[in-house]
Amino acid sequence: SGSDVKKKDTDSVKKDVITTNKKLDNLKPGANKGKIEVYDDNEVYYVMNWTSRSRVSLKVIGKYKDELKGMNGKIITAEGKIIYQSQWSGTIDVTSYKVVSQ
Repeated sequence: SGSDVKKKDTDSVKKDVITTNKKLDNLKPGANKGKIEVYDDNEVYYVMNWTSRSRVSLKVIGKYKDELKGMNGKIITAEGKIIYQSQWSGTIDVTSYKVVSQ
């Protein structure tokens, strides 16, 4: 059925992003590009696959949150610790980042 195919697709996408058997992992420098999005509630999100319906939104926590809040719409690569709440969302404690495009 269609839902079975979708499940397999999302599993393979998730494996590309992070290993499925771990909830906590580190991003390697430059491994993932993400777009910074600041929502109405003033929360800052690092969004991977932002042009896709398979986007992964990670709420930014930690020392760079306020700095990244001023970069709404910019594309960055980041290093940090990710904790996934689901395959589409979680938190990222950014330890360093680099702006890729404005």
